[in-house]
Amino acid sequence: MLQEKEELFQQYYKTTFLAVSSSDPEEIVTFVNKREELIEKIQEINATGTTEFNEKTKQIIHNILVLEADLISKMEKLKQDAQEQISSLNGAKKLRSQYEQMYTMTDGAFYDKRG
Repeated sequence: MLQEKEELFQQYYKTTFLAVSSSDPEEIVTFVNKREELIEKIQEINATGTTEFNEKTKQIIHNILVLEADLISKMEKLKQDAQEQISSLNGAKKLRSQYEQMYTMTDGAFYDKRG
């Protein structure tokens, strides 16, 4: 069980590393989902009563925690970029609707005063 847990943590580390290295938001989401699956497998092993770790696994966990901070900051940056894009789109939409309102005509706009 300890060997299996170590392998799962190694996969978790690799997946986290790939997520941090990626610049594609969709790939990052895929890697994060894969990490969730690995966590579930680790929790299943822990549920059997195997909650101890060997030294190699502890080192892997330490490396994961270091990468985790990078991943969190990267995800925050992506979130901020997405919010800026949404804000920009909303601003453009508002401008366009104001421009369109300037030129909307209701019924007859001209009156003939000559006669």
